[in-house]
Amino acid sequence: MFSDTIAAIATFPGNAGINIIRLSGNDALNIAHKIFVDKNKQKLENLKQRYLHYGYTVDENGKVIDEVLISYMKAPNTYTR
Repeated sequence: MFSDTIAAIATFPGNAGINIIRLSGNDALNIAHKIFVDKNKQKLENLKQRYLHYGYTVDENGKVIDEVLISYMKAPNTYTR
């Protein structure tokens, strides 16, 4: 129960100005690397955990899908230890 990685959309379903994605658990950073590119091209592991970071969701080819705010929390500093 406490070892799962959770990825959750934290915005209202439907049209929104910007989406928010929360990731927590052991694989949070690995998942973020697959779907997120920071606006300033910084690596997510160099950015603070538990803060919202602005960037873009991307597909498997790196094509931008949408703007997003993302927050990640690596275990053990999360409920999903």
